[in-house]
Amino acid sequence: MRNWPGPVFRNICTRLPSYVSLETSYHRYRAKEMATMPKARALSLLALLPLLAVASPSWSGPSLTTLAEWATNPPVDASDFAREVNAQRLRLLQHEPSNADLEAIPKLVSAFALADPAIQDDVLVLFTHLVQHSGKHRSAILQVAKAALSSPAVPVRKQALEVFRQSNDPAFIQVSIAMLEDPSWDVRYQALYSIAPFAEAGGHPKVFDAISVLADDDNERIRVIARSLMRFSPE
Repeated sequence: MRNWPGPVFRNICTRLPSYVSLETSYHRYRAKEMATMPKARALSLLALLPLLAVASPSWSGPSLTTLAEWATNPPVDASDFAREVNAQRLRLLQHEPSNADLEAIPKLVSAFALADPAIQDDVLVLFTHLVQHSGKHRSAILQVAKAALSSPAVPVRKQALEVFRQSNDPAFIQVSIAMLEDPSWDVRYQALYSIAPFAEAGGHPKVFDAISVLADDDNERIRVIARSLMRFSPE
């Protein structure tokens, strides 16, 4: 049984003394990825067309500020909240966040700290779609995501990883490496999935050191993916 959160996550930089090298490696990977992003985004949107086709062309649902208020004013029905968040997600896939959306971020940050785990998961879903455009609120979102990585709720930890992945922050690689030791196979799988493209692009020795441990993971899916990714190790 893995102990969580352990000293590995609480002091990532101690485990990765060559952080600058890892960060540089990630920046190079991101530069290459950005060159192909327009095509990849077009293909991603094509895959989402069935969902977007049924989305309302003009938004008439509650604002993000209203959702933040709902999150901290029980009794809020988790399924109703999730449905509204999903509608917002579809909207944000079609349009960049509005000024009103960005202004709601501090209230969502405050709501996260007070909400139940099921609601926290959905707030993180919103942050996943807001973080790239969050500007001055970016650090607050990443602080929430960092705290969520230590949540006892598996869905919350898993969604926090997705926030970091969408943020394109260099810390995302360190976070994913640390989360490869999570006690839940679901979270380990998400962490492995998150860093897979970086590994396939040549990665960094520290990444492959972490992945190699999962080659003998208890979960078969994780073992298969880890062994497959190790083929890309330069060593």
